[in-house]
Amino acid sequence: MTLYKVRLASSALEDAHVVDRLRYGWDYLEQAISLWHLVDPVRANALVEFVERVSNADEGPTCFAGDDLVTLAHMTAGMEDAIRVTGIIDRHGRVPPERLAELKRLVPAMDLETERTLEDKTNALLEVIGNAEGLHEFLSEALRDGCVVVNN
Repeated sequence: MTLYKVRLASSALEDAHVVDRLRYGWDYLEQAISLWHLVDPVRANALVEFVERVSNADEGPTCFAGDDLVTLAHMTAGMEDAIRVTGIIDRHGRVPPERLAELKRLVPAMDLETERTLEDKTNALLEVIGNAEGLHEFLSEALRDGCVVVNN
């Protein structure tokens, strides 16, 4: 699902102006959760619970606004550094080839099935991290721009 950064003209989402969008943004959120499970399961579970609470709060699309947007941006921050510190990826962002299958089970978004070289596959986790970091940047920009984030 796409995430939209919108500026509200009133309290109704129908009157909102779309400022930007992040295609596959909801997928990137799910990827961020799987990445946090690698290094901080408590944070991953808290993120799942938070997203479920916000998603179930209203009928219609999920809307992250105000403190909820601040919380979501905070909970998606620092992932790459946390993964690097654990040694899962090296200083170039690569995963040792012998760990690829194990990590694929934990991070299903890793692309190991397509016709790729082994070197490209060792960068597959970094690609997923890039998606999650892109999500974090999108959320941070929404905060700076005084917007809300809505899924659709």
